[in-house]
Amino acid sequence: MYLEKEVQERVEVLKQYTYVATIYSSRVKFPEYRGYEVVKGIFDALSSDRGDLLMTQDVREEYAKCGDELDEKCGSFAILLPE
Repeated sequence: MYLEKEVQERVEVLKQYTYVATIYSSRVKFPEYRGYEVVKGIFDALSSDRGDLLMTQDVREEYAKCGDELDEKCGSFAILLPE
C-alpha cells in the first residue's frame, strides 16, 4: 500500500506511540515483573541446599555428575551454581 510521505510519517509516529504506550503500561509491566519473580523463585529454590530434590530423577543424576564443574556438558546447570 502506498502512502504519501507525510501520511506515512504520521502512521510511523502513531505506531511508535502505540508500541511504547502498550509495552510500558502498568497492565503489561505488572505481569512481566510478577513472571520475573516467579522464575527467580524457582531458580532460587533449585539452587538452594536441597534444591536437587525438586528435580526429576534423571535431571538430578545429571546435576550430581556436574558438581561445580562448568564445562560444555554441564553448561545448562551453570545458572544454578553460586556466583
